[in-house]
Amino acid sequence: MSRPIIISVINHKGGTGKTTMSYNLAEACDMVLNSKERLSKKILLIDNDPQASLTSFFYDTEEELDDKDTIVSIYQDNPNYTKDIILATKNSNIDIVTNMFLCTTKEKSLSTYIDGHFRIKKFINSCCLNYDLIVVDNSPYFNSFTTNALFASDYVIIPTNLTRLSVIGIVEILKNIASVQDNVNPTLNLLGILVNMLDERYKSHHVHREMLYRQFGDLVFLTEIHVSASIQNAERKKLTIVEYNRTTRTYKEYIQLAREISNKIGFSVDFNIEEAYRNKQIPEEINGSED
Repeated sequence: MSRPIIISVINHKGGTGKTTMSYNLAEACDMVLNSKERLSKKILLIDNDPQASLTSFFYDTEEELDDKDTIVSIYQDNPNYTKDIILATKNSNIDIVTNMFLCTTKEKSLSTYIDGHFRIKKFINSCCLNYDLIVVDNSPYFNSFTTNALFASDYVIIPTNLTRLSVIGIVEILKNIASVQDNVNPTLNLLGILVNMLDERYKSHHVHREMLYRQFGDLVFLTEIHVSASIQNAERKKLTIVEYNRTTRTYKEYIQLAREISNKIGFSVDFNIEEAYRNKQIPEEINGSED
């Protein structure tokens, strides 16, 4: 059995849409990878953020979960690597490892254990080799939980909204990735920087988008995700955009993103690079309205 491909979704700034991107990407990848002509691919979501936002999309953490059912069990003093913390979602091809706020109390103690930064890696090697793709949603802080994810991952996706601080902060994330590459996980690579929540009505979004391209060039995904009411409406109903409305631009963008990512990580899918380049062209003159 081949090893799963592990992608960490990381940004050290809140409000960049990491969690929304994670569950919508998983659903879009299922659409792309598990169409009728393809073999079934299993996808695992791991909520590695003690805020448990990803978990709350699927479960009511206060009423439905106990800490032994969550990732807390692998971060405790005596880790319990068990498949019991892998829970089903309504999509039979997607499972989830949930989280809860209690996990915050475990962060400081992890550094005192020899294996403290390798808990996710050990869990995956023990319990998750039947998955094809694993997507890890992370805390907005560079802490022991985040290093656990980076030490285990093959790739990193950095979703960013188009603010000056978000764009500037990417440099620090890239330094952290390079440090992990040099010292612990030489196979870790940046999969791409994702322009997220783009609103072309605002001049500032055009300015920071151009700043992003000038500074990071081909590190930026060809696909961009625009801000939309449909994604917000879907989220309120605890639905992915795939479930909510397949006629929207946002749905088409997530399908294109899933194709671009699947193509990059070696899954054989069709991805129209020329069309993606056309969609991504930056206008020479900026005519958007002011924020």
